[in-house]
Formats: sequence, C-alpha cells, structure tokens
Amino acid sequence: MKKIYLKKKVEQIAGNADHKTVEEEEKAFVPEQRGKVGVVHDFLHRTTTKSTSAVCQLRKDYVNSKTHVQMLDLYDVEAFDNHDGGAWKQGWSIGGKIHHSSYRNYGWEITYDKDKVAQEKKLEVIVITHSHCDPDWIKTVLRIPDQENFGWNSRMRFIYAEILFFELWWKDQSEEVRKKVRELLDSGKLKIVTGGWVMTDEANAHYFSIITELMEGHKCIKNHLGGFRPTSHWPKDPFGLSPSTPYLLTAANITNAAIQSGTYA
Repeated sequence: MKKIYLKKKVEQIAGNADHKTVEEEEKAFVPEQRGKVGVVHDFLHRTTTKSTSAVCQLRKDYVNSKTHVQMLDLYDVEAFDNHDGGAWKQGWSIGGKIHHSSYRNYGWEITYDKDKVAQEKKLEVIVITHSHCDPDWIKTVLRIPDQENFGWNSRMRFIYAEILFFELWWKDQSEEVRKKVRELLDSGKLKIVTGGWVMTDEANAHYFSIITELMEGHKCIKNHLGGFRPTSHWPKDPFGLSPSTPYLLTAANITNAAIQSGTYA
C-alpha cells in the first residue's frame, strides 16, 4: 500500500501541475457498494449522529472496564445447579393429569375440579399457530427445513416469522407451491410477521444488527412475494427488552405487536 502511494506521488510531481494531489483523489474516492452489508453500512454512516466525545458517555459513566473477572473461570467456580424457582419457575399448575413429555418438561400439572369450572365464566381462548425456528438451536439451520413439513388446513391460519428458514424452504419449491403460498398470503390464511431474517433479541443485539436483519428479511419478502408487506411484530422468543426496538419497527412500517411473557411481568 505504501509503495503504491509513493508511486502515485512521484507520478504527480512529474506530471501536470494542475493534477489533483493523491490525498484529494483518495478523499474523493467512493468505494464500491459491498452488497446489502455495504448499503446498510453507508446508510447508517450518513444518518448516525456523530458524538463529539471519543468515548460513549454512558460507557464512561457506568462501565468499569478494569475488571479482573475472567468469564471462562465460571466453568470452574459455578455449579450451574437448576434450583427450583418456586412461583417463578417456568410452568404453573393448571390442573389434571397430562402425559405428554413436553408438558412434563415444563412442570405443568393439570388438576382441576370439573364441576366447579363448569360454573365459572367462560373465557375466549385464541390459539395462534406459529413458527418457532431457532438458527442452530438443537438442530442446525439446514436440518430444520428438511425435517419440517408445511401442511395446509382450510379452517386454520398460520403465522411465520423467520425469513432465514422461509428462504431456505422457498428456493426448493416448485412454481405451483409458490403460487399457493402467494394465494394463502392474499387470503390472510398465511401471515408473515415481523419479517426479519431472524427473531432478534432486543437487549443483547446492537441496533446496527437489528436494522441489518430486518432489511435482509424484508428485501427477501419484496423479491419473492410481490406486494406483501409485514405489518405485525411477533416477539415470541426474545428475552431482552429494549425501547429502541419499537422505534426501529415503526420505521419498518410495523403497526401492530404482540406482547409476550406477560405471565412473568
């Protein structure tokens, strides 16, 4: 790099006096867009307010960067016991005997008085069938589309969130199946919610990453599904909470959102 710079300087001195300096040329040089990542980087660079401070003020005021704690030592000092959380453990007593393994894993015990329940006010229960595809959680990304099937029931609706897996499935489908998907979207029997590449966490992910995965997912939807646009947010899996996320989702034309984990609020 240094040799190229010196060569340019020599050519500049020996050449036309009106020639721009190497420094001016490099300053005016606009790098080629590097795909979607480059587009996002340039957009954020143009729109992000630059701080006059060299260090984020929040970090300066609240973060102690001189810690001597090594996180890897936790494997030796922490037993990682799964203590009974009492009233705060996942799962709660909802009555009766249930034998399905997934319910037992969550600690649910179904026991109730049938006659007493019959006298109480009835509740309207809305069951939402939805996707829950975690990248590389238990199964690898490429195994999930191979093992899961899309079945259509004319009396039911289904919502899908993770475009990473939808795109993997979509690219292997025939035009006939793709047409059926578009018809289901038009009829409202299939809904794509949030439309991000993944279902991002709110607190642990940097907002640059959240914007990038939203753009990636929405671009895929625009390219393959025509005029359909997600308008509802489905935060089924995030554990972190951030007030910045609703702001970003509003900018992405999301107008509705589900509130999850209300039982633990």
